Formats: sequence, structure tokens, C-alpha cells
Amino acid sequence: MVKQSVLHSELESILGPERVFAHDEAASYAVDGIVPQAVALPSTVDEVAKVMRVARREGAGVIPWGGGTGMGLGNLPRRYDIALSLSRLNAVVEHEPADLTATVLAGRTLADFQAHLASAGQFLPLDPPSATEATIGGILAANASGPSRHAHGTARDLLLGLRFVQADGRVIKAGGRVVKNVAGYDMCRLLIGSLGTLGVIVEACFRLTPLPKAYATLAITVPSAQEAYRLACQAAPLSLRAVELLNAAAARDLEGLPPVPNGGFVLLLATAGPAAAVERTREGVAALCTPTVIEGAAAGLWQAVGQITQASGGIVAKASVLPSRAPELIERIEATGGEALRLPRIVCHVTAGIAYSAWPAADQPEADLRLATSLRHAAASLGGTLVVEAAPPALKERLDVWGEPGADFTLMRSLKEQFDPQNVLNPGRFLGRL
Repeated sequence: MVKQSVLHSELESILGPERVFAHDEAASYAVDGIVPQAVALPSTVDEVAKVMRVARREGAGVIPWGGGTGMGLGNLPRRYDIALSLSRLNAVVEHEPADLTATVLAGRTLADFQAHLASAGQFLPLDPPSATEATIGGILAANASGPSRHAHGTARDLLLGLRFVQADGRVIKAGGRVVKNVAGYDMCRLLIGSLGTLGVIVEACFRLTPLPKAYATLAITVPSAQEAYRLACQAAPLSLRAVELLNAAAARDLEGLPPVPNGGFVLLLATAGPAAAVERTREGVAALCTPTVIEGAAAGLWQAVGQITQASGGIVAKASVLPSRAPELIERIEATGGEALRLPRIVCHVTAGIAYSAWPAADQPEADLRLATSLRHAAASLGGTLVVEAAPPALKERLDVWGEPGADFTLMRSLKEQFDPQNVLNPGRFLGRL
């Protein structure tokens, strides 16, 4: 057990007492009900490195914090002594509009970064939920994405380089600030999605995209997931930014959508680009079906779609299969809900084969365990995987939210031992409770 007085003294010697706090002030940094002994708010990369050296020397467990939007992801922490908030590392380091690149510190929120880029007519085509609170570092650590992955991919496709701080306080640079960069090992891809277990991301450089001149969202009511997939395949040659499928429970409270009968679905197709291209896409979709057209960027609608499966005390599951098996996956998720007498809200990135389902919490942990196990079996039966992205702590005590480790787990454990041999960073929270 790390002595709180010693930890506070060490941290205050680096940051000053005004940027280290605990007790009631630390309660808002709880993870799965566990409150850290101290919250540290460094303002520079050098201070992050010094905090990590203290943590390693004292054997303290560190959980990096961005906006806190994804803290439900992960197993229960084995140790949690320091919440390392990166909120003060929020500057745009460099923006080269002519090169379509920008470098930003990890604590800046995505919304603030987009506002800065918009002044030059550019944007970063990432749209995970809660963009106003989610930070750049947190998005990368969780590999969070949204509907735009259909056209632009995920963070791995947009990141050019980054800097991170290892558990021993060393600052490492990977990649670069140019689009064509093939020097060395691809450390960037290794850090993305590692949940901060290999290092604390402090800076990132991205490839940008010009802001579209025109937007439209087309909503189509369909009787089944299979019919939605058929339409999505027919629309594939068109210039689409997003292809999202919502079940009736997910679409019920969204404004501007056509009525969706129980058992039905709504397929959302977003298009963006030059006005002529958007018009051609609208005409192409109209030749396939009769959509409800929502003019403009429809930012409010897409933000609401992103919030549908955010945690609210219940369970959020992310299942991944081949896109061709997405309709069957959705059918099995809904069948599982029928057996459990629980109605899920489902949002599916159809062309990526990824389905999120949000479930109200059960009165008994055993019921949640049965549900999560059934969902995992359903995904596995289709050759896929399932991650429980949010769940009550009582369920996490009995379930590895990432699923059973695969054949590559030995390599993953070896990497963890090389990067963080004392298990300082996010101890116990990743796959196999690394």
C-alpha cells in the first residue's frame, strides 16, 4: 500500500499544492467506484514524465485521464493511486494547412480541436461520442471512432506520429509530421487502443481533410436488418460518409426521423462533399428507395446517435463480425434480449460489421452475467468477438470485459513487461487483466 502522505509530498514537489488534490475533490475521478489517493494535473510533458518517475519509484498505480468519457471501458483496476489528468496539456502545437497536418497535445478536446481546424476550412474526420468532452489522448488510447469510419477509417488511418511517456518517465517519439513517413517500427498503431497500458500519450500529429461544402442525411425505414444490409450494399458505389443502422428502440426518441415500427429499423446514410456530389448521391439513393431527407450537417442528430449507447448504469456491448454477418448478429442480439426480457438499443456500423447494444441494468448481477455471456457466445458463433464496454462493477468482478485472451496474448504480455515491468499504468484493466 502506497503511503498517501509520501505520495502527496512527492507530487506537490513537482506540481505545487494547487495542482495536486485528494479526498472529496478526487471523488469525481473514481473508476468503477474506486477513488484515487491523489489527482495530479501536470501542465507540461516534462511534468508528466516526472509524475511517472514518482509513481514507478513508489509502486503507485496510475490511470491517465482525458475527458473521462471512456472510463467505463476496462476491467476493475488492480491498483489506483494516481489519476493523471492531462486536461492542462491542451495546446495546438502546430497546424500546417497547406500540408493538411496538425499536431496537438493530448488533453485538448476533440470539439476544441475541430473548432481550431475549421478556421482554416479543415477538420479531423473522427467522430466518437461525446466530442465536447472526449480528448485527443483518450480517443487514441481507446481507439474510439464513430459513423465517419465508413469513409475515413479510424485513428490508425489518420495518425502520423505521436509522443508518449513510458512508465519509467522516458519521453518517446514515434512517427513524424509528414504524410509519407516509413521510418522505424509503427509504434503509433501499437499505442492506439492500448488503453494507456504501454504509455501515456501526450501529443499527436494527424492527417486532416478539407471541410465539405455540402451535407445531407438520408433516413430509410426498413423491416429487417437483412434488408438494411442489402440497401447498404446497393448504395456502396455512392459517395457516403456514414452508414448506420438503428433498431426501433434506438431510433424512438431521435428527432427528424421517420416513424419506425416495433421490430423495424432505420438506415441512416450520410453524404458530404461538393454540392454536385451530394446531389448525385441523393439521386442515387432515391433510385433505390424513398428516403426522408434531412438537409445540412444534421450535427444534432448525429451527436444524438452517438449518445444512444453511452453508459447509464447498465451494460454496453460492442460486437464485431464480418460485415456480411452483421444482419445475423443483430438478429441474435435481439433474440438474446427477448430471452432475457430486456429491450436493447442497437446501433450498427453496418459496413464495418460492428454493432453496439445498450442494456438496462438488471436487479441481480447473475442476470447481467448471463446476458453478457450469451452475447459473447452469439458473436463467437458468427466468427466474431465481443467487448463489454461498460458494466456495473459487480459484473466486472466476475467477467473479463475483453473476453478470453487469444493466441497472441503471450506477445501482448511480453510487450507489457517490456514497456511497464512494474505494472504501473492502468494495472489490471486491459485484456487478460494486464
